[in-house]
Amino acid sequence: MENILSLNSITTIYDGGVLANHNISFSVNAGGTVEVGKKADVILIDLNQPHLAATHNIINTIVESACARDVSDSIIDGKVIMKNRAVLTLDEERIIAQSKQCLADISKRAFG
Repeated sequence: MENILSLNSITTIYDGGVLANHNISFSVNAGGTVEVGKKADVILIDLNQPHLAATHNIINTIVESACARDVSDSIIDGKVIMKNRAVLTLDEERIIAQSKQCLADISKRAFG
């Protein structure tokens, strides 16, 4: 069953532990609409966590307790950017390897 919640004309959909904020932020793009054929910015928040699960007001709980690590999926301009906490648009292994190499290079220059 789908429950529709509203906060200052921003509509969110809460369905079985997932909140989709169609405006990326509660303070940006107030009054935006989600319609078939329109590109949307959407985040999915994993509400099945101790600091988010027990609540009478999901909007307040998200505003006051949720943080970046609670976002499980992100769709920007209609494109899936992150799915199940994995960023799909970056090669994370390559970035980590390059970071380690840069650290080794800096350490070698600093300490000889």
